[in-house]
Amino acid sequence: MRPAAWLLACACLTREAGAAPAVATFLPVGPGGGGALVVPSISPHDPNLLFVASEKGGVFRSGDGGASWNLIDKRQLRDAAAAPMVWHPVYGGWIYASGAGSLRMSKDAGVTWKPLCLNQPWGGEALTALAVDEPDAKMMLAGTSYGAFRSLDGGKTWGICVGVRGRTIGILIDPTTPPGNRIVVIGTTAGIFRSGDSGSRWHDSNGGLPARDLRAFRGAGDAKSGKIACYVTLPSRAVQGRLEGGVWRSLDHGATWQTAMGAGINVEVTRADAWGPGETAQYGRLAVPRAAPYTVWVTADGTGYWPPNHTTIYRTDDGGATWRAVVFGDPRGEASGIRANLVPGWLTADHVLGWWNGAGGGIAADDRYPDHAVFTDGGELYQTRDGGGIWTQTYSRPAEPGPPWKEGARWTSTGLDGTSGCDIVFDPHRPGRVLVGSSGAGLEASDDGGATWRWAAGGSPWRNTFYQLAFDPGIPGLVWAAASDQPDIPHWSSLEGPTGSGGVVVSRDFGVTWTPSGRGLPESPVTSVVMDPRSPKAARVLFASSYGKGVHRSDDGGRTWGATPAQPGREGNRHFFRLVVHPGGSVFCVVTGRRAGDAFPVPGGLWRSRDRGATWDDLTATLLPRWPGDAAVHPVDPNVIYLALASVPGRGDGGVYRTADGGKSWKKVLGEETLPQEISSTAHALFLSLDSQAPDTVYAGIPTHGLFATRNAGKTWTEVAGIPFAGCQRVAFDPVNAGTLWVTTCGGGVWRGSLP
Repeated sequence: MRPAAWLLACACLTREAGAAPAVATFLPVGPGGGGALVVPSISPHDPNLLFVASEKGGVFRSGDGGASWNLIDKRQLRDAAAAPMVWHPVYGGWIYASGAGSLRMSKDAGVTWKPLCLNQPWGGEALTALAVDEPDAKMMLAGTSYGAFRSLDGGKTWGICVGVRGRTIGILIDPTTPPGNRIVVIGTTAGIFRSGDSGSRWHDSNGGLPARDLRAFRGAGDAKSGKIACYVTLPSRAVQGRLEGGVWRSLDHGATWQTAMGAGINVEVTRADAWGPGETAQYGRLAVPRAAPYTVWVTADGTGYWPPNHTTIYRTDDGGATWRAVVFGDPRGEASGIRANLVPGWLTADHVLGWWNGAGGGIAADDRYPDHAVFTDGGELYQTRDGGGIWTQTYSRPAEPGPPWKEGARWTSTGLDGTSGCDIVFDPHRPGRVLVGSSGAGLEASDDGGATWRWAAGGSPWRNTFYQLAFDPGIPGLVWAAASDQPDIPHWSSLEGPTGSGGVVVSRDFGVTWTPSGRGLPESPVTSVVMDPRSPKAARVLFASSYGKGVHRSDDGGRTWGATPAQPGREGNRHFFRLVVHPGGSVFCVVTGRRAGDAFPVPGGLWRSRDRGATWDDLTATLLPRWPGDAAVHPVDPNVIYLALASVPGRGDGGVYRTADGGKSWKKVLGEETLPQEISSTAHALFLSLDSQAPDTVYAGIPTHGLFATRNAGKTWTEVAGIPFAGCQRVAFDPVNAGTLWVTTCGGGVWRGSLP
């Protein structure tokens, strides 16, 4: 059962003055995990209060030790992946975080947040580190990409720390030194900087360090014991047959530094096997509990796959004199006497251990209880409460009995769901069966209307992303999918060109197993596959868009493919993205943006073919859109078309456009200037979903702002405010439960709800 906290009241705020708000509820559905989870945080006042941010923008909160999670509303806190949270030393419910372009504070244990400083001198840049003095929280230090700042009034005003250079990666305010004359140590990518007068004056403090290009810096001071220690990680390299770099330690605030690469840690300078990441182990993230300054957790990319050279986390309790590995991920090592100590979720189990590649996302230790720590590996979050003896994932629950490594098991989410959904389809022959194509996680399937899920991309050569799925309405079990090894098309990170392969895969067992559909497609990501419903069962006509290559057609159900006789698009932009087949037979193709740095030199656009690809008409010759996304076509009148457009730097053209004359003229019906400016001033409107049963109803997924809807063909728009995540994408209409919507997001999982 999902936690009741997920039952979110949803006010749909209309743009029409005086209209009463509508109310709806949305719940997250899905298997959990995914989404590039980073910078976990543990409350020093309550070991059950946990937070973790996602690089996709979401921030998750758990008040019960990771058993369940809530996604913090986008208007409260988002985009907080640059630095961990810090707590007020006295008031346990007071928390500080940098997110959504401002330093923010919560006074209710992270449920709600408000800006702390309205005129922060670093502008809208995200902070990279934050520290609060104890017990006097009036003194705060904040790190940025180019230095650091100090506040003496609890964060209301700030002054720059003159002399601190580089990107700040960690700050220590030593509580063992006198108040008013605290020793403060800051680690940056340019080295170590120290102040002996609470941050008024600064000087270099790198004595003995072999390099200054720090990867991580952490320090801890315990006022009760008087212990103080600082640690850094440096890039490793082989020098005259020995490892140089790794973990270094200072016990005198950085005045002198010594290597902390003691017994038990990997100091090899040769690759142990063919699967080793490199010839020297590379050490990255650090965690040091405040109550135990000589206890250190450090992440390591190993020199081999199997212990003792594996990618792992090391722990020391004597300041680096001795170390022990505390993460063993692969149960296949038990034949050699190596006991796996990760209790996994579906990502690890179903990807046959290929997902887990170390704690590169982040690691945090409990300041009061040194045996309590959490780490993220990008898509998963693991927790230990016994010092690293056992690590248990916290993002999904098994829905059936069996060993934790059981492949193909059914799972349900704890609420920590960061998957990115590309498409949702409902099996027309099996009510309750739902397939969700994901970016990064492949494909998930549910046979019980979303209550439980299985990973379902088995057999496909391209398991990373399923962009679109198409069930055959006349042949039970038959479904095609557009698959790729390149995720996140058409988002900013993927617009410079195809970087992976892909193809069309087919399943004849309702999406349980997959094989390549045929021959004739180029090696390129396939982002769309559609079927002409008028074609005969024995010879289905399919169209597929190959990103960077072209539009292809099959006249035999996908057994053979060939490029359409003519191709849409303009010379210099071959980013074929989305296909739509109209019930009348016309085929529409969106060519999305092609980016060169921040420039979009060649427009994309929307094309239509009335002769199965023999010729194409440019429908956006008067619009010349630089970064288009989805197109939605009226099911009765194909001249009524909606086009989503993301803002290009310097143009302010993001929004939704509509034509009623087949592209001769276009009108912007939803612009970035009318969207909530407190969320973002730039609109990446990329996704559209039209309700075929009520064609004047269109949903716009705008990943910078959320989900918006019109019920009157674009005259007015309403914000669907029941989903706390900003990065909404597409809407699917549940054929079994009338009025129920399923919404995919870019990094916030899948949500389901009902509108009035």
